[in-house]
Amino acid sequence: QYFYEIQLNSFIISGWGNEITWVQTYEEGLSKMKASKKPLMVIHHLEECPHSQALKKAFAENKDIQRMAKSDFIMLNIMHETTDKNLSPDGYYVPRILFVDPSMIVRNDITGKYYNRKYAYEPDDMDFLMENMIKAKILLKTEQSTERRAEQSTERRAEQSMEQGAGRSMEQGAKEDGFAQSMEQLFRNSEDQCSFSVQNGCHDAPSHKPDSSFFP
Repeated sequence: QYFYEIQLNSFIISGWGNEITWVQTYEEGLSKMKASKKPLMVIHHLEECPHSQALKKAFAENKDIQRMAKSDFIMLNIMHETTDKNLSPDGYYVPRILFVDPSMIVRNDITGKYYNRKYAYEPDDMDFLMENMIKAKILLKTEQSTERRAEQSTERRAEQSMEQGAGRSMEQGAKEDGFAQSMEQLFRNSEDQCSFSVQNGCHDAPSHKPDSSFFP
């Protein structure tokens, strides 16, 4: 079984860069990332996906990307999903690439070009991917990490409140309605107006921290 796993892992990494040292699992990647203080780069792909195959070819042929991947990152490519949902912030499509900072923050702020597949890259996007790798090399400072963890905690509490339901009393409702009416009256005569407005992978298709179960 161990020999079979070695063969399978060799098959998975084949073609992405044979001179790159690839970790075998997400847990190993997190451990080596913390020890080395290098960011972790996670590539999700499938062998039968033509988009993954096209990306692999472009990735392997780009010498600058290969150089950075070899020297500046802990590298992982996988054909299965981990249990860490933070690695799929906008869906389980492939291919997709995410970075994890040594502070244990998944860098979902480092995105690709596509609004409906934020972490997808195509063969023509290698220069953009290289720019994002350079961004990921700039490690988050402790203060930034603390702030982002606080934001994530606030988001989780908000989600829990929504799930549990937030009932309010009639008295609270009356107070809130009265405040809303006061605000409406205050701005009723204002003339200022403001308005704003706010491609596809092989599978159907937001900064977060890796699931705590992965922490050593």
